[in-house]
Amino acid sequence: MAELKVLLTSGIYPPDKGGPAHFVSTYSKWLANTGVNTSVLSLTDQDSTNKEDAGVKVSLISRKHMLPIRFSLASISIAKPLAKKRVILMNGLFLETLLAKVISRARLVAKVPGDIVWERARNQGLTSLTIDQYQGKERGGKKLFRFLFTKSLGKANHIIAPSLHLKHLIESWGIKSEKISVIRNSVDTELFAPDVSISKRFDVITVCRLVPWKGVDELINECSKRGLSLAVVGDGPERSNLEKLAQGQSGCNVTFLGDIPHKNLPALLNSSKIFVLNSHYEGSPHSLIEALSIGMAAIARESTGSAEVINDSENGLLSGKLRSLGDSIDLLMKDSALIERLQRGARATALAEYDQELNFKRIKSVLEGVL
Repeated sequence: MAELKVLLTSGIYPPDKGGPAHFVSTYSKWLANTGVNTSVLSLTDQDSTNKEDAGVKVSLISRKHMLPIRFSLASISIAKPLAKKRVILMNGLFLETLLAKVISRARLVAKVPGDIVWERARNQGLTSLTIDQYQGKERGGKKLFRFLFTKSLGKANHIIAPSLHLKHLIESWGIKSEKISVIRNSVDTELFAPDVSISKRFDVITVCRLVPWKGVDELINECSKRGLSLAVVGDGPERSNLEKLAQGQSGCNVTFLGDIPHKNLPALLNSSKIFVLNSHYEGSPHSLIEALSIGMAAIARESTGSAEVINDSENGLLSGKLRSLGDSIDLLMKDSALIERLQRGARATALAEYDQELNFKRIKSVLEGVL
C-alpha cells in the first residue's frame, strides 16, 4: 500500500469555534502522531499564514480577501501539491475542493458535518423550516448551492456521516448508499471523565452555538419557572436576545459564560447536575457526547441526531412527544436514583461507542481504503 499522506480541509480552524474546527485540529494531530504526513488548509480572520502545529503543517487563508480571491487561493492550494497529498479529507471548503477535484485526480473523502445549505439559509433568515422540511424547497442561490454541494459529495471516493439521519439526508440528495459510512463523532474519554471532587455550581448546563434552532430560549423559560440555576456555554447571533429574555424572567438565574477553552469544559460540566441540549436539529452533537463521557444525566430532543446518542431512560432522557422539556427536567430533579442510573449508562455509552481512539482509527481505515 502507498504511504498515506493526508490534507484536511475546513472552513474553520481554532481559535474559530465549532465542530469542524475541533475535529480538524484534533484529528490532524492524532494522525500526525501515528506517523502520517498530515497538513491542514483552512481560513482565518487574521492575515494569511503558514505554520506548524504539533507536527501538522497548517495553511490559513485570510477571510479579509474578497470571496473570489479567497476561493481561488483555496482551490489552488488544494490542487497544487497533489504530488505530496495522496488523500484529501474534506470537512469544509466543499466548493473549493470540488474545483480542485475537477482539475486533478486527488483521492477524496468527505466528512459531512451537517446540511450546510439549510444551516446557511437559517442563519441568514431565509427559512424557518426544520432541516427535514427544507429538503427540496431550496430557492434561488440556495438551490444552486445545493447543486454544487451535492456535486462536491458526488466527486468523493467515500463519504463519512456522523449519524444515520444525516446519512439518509445525503442519500436523498442523490448519493449512493454504498459510498457512505456512519462513523460517530468522538470524545477524549480520559479528558472528559467524571470528577466527584468538583462541587456542583449549576442545576442545569447547556453547551451550544447560540442560534435559533438550539432552543435555548425554551430552556431559559423552563429553568426560570422552576427557579433553577442555568449555565449557558457558547456564543452566537442570538446571545443578546437570550440575555434580554433572561433579564425579563422572574426567578431567573442564568449565567452566560460565552466561549470557553475546550480544556476547561470538563471541569465546568462536572460542576453541573444536568446537561440539556434542546436543539431542533443535530447530526451527532459533540457537546452531548462530551456530557455523556463526563457521566452526566442528559436531556436531548427526540427526532434529531441526538436520539441516536440517547437511549431514553437508559443513558439519558428524550424530550418531545414522549415528554416535554419541563417534564424531563422535573423528572430528573425529583429522582436521584434515576439520575444515578443515567450517569452510569452515559459513561458506559461514551466508552463503548464514542471513544476518540476507536473512531479515529475507523476514519484512518477509510482514508487508507481509497488509496
